[in-house]
Amino acid sequence: MNKKLNDEPTPEQIRELCEWCGWKFDIEDGHIIWAYTPDGDHLDFCEEPALDLNNLFKYAVPKLGDSLEIELFKPNVNWFCQIRSRTTIIATSKGYHKDPALALFWAIWEVIHNGRTYDKRR
Repeated sequence: MNKKLNDEPTPEQIRELCEWCGWKFDIEDGHIIWAYTPDGDHLDFCEEPALDLNNLFKYAVPKLGDSLEIELFKPNVNWFCQIRSRTTIIATSKGYHKDPALALFWAIWEVIHNGRTYDKRR
C-alpha cells in the first residue's frame, strides 16, 4: 500500500512500533497509565513516545540488525527512506514525506510487517 505524502501513523501504530522495540505499556480505558522504556526507565501517565529521529535511531534502528543500512534522503522537498542489505532493498517508506522521521517510520513499519531482521548475531 502506498502511503500518501505525510501520512501520520495512528497512536496504535506508534505503540506497536514501540512494543516491537521493547517498550512496555499499561493501558486503561485507551490511555497509557505507565510505560517502561527498553532502558528500564519508568514513565507515569504518558503518551506514546515522540515519533522523531532521535527515538527511532535510539530504539528502532538497532532492532533492524547490524547488516542493514538506512538510506534517508531528500531528492526534492520531501524525504524518502529505504532499508537495504548490501545487495537488496528490503523496505521503503512507500512515499515521500516532509518529515524524515515519517519516512523512516514507514520503512521500519514495512520491515516489521514483513517479519525480517538481518542481525546475524541473533
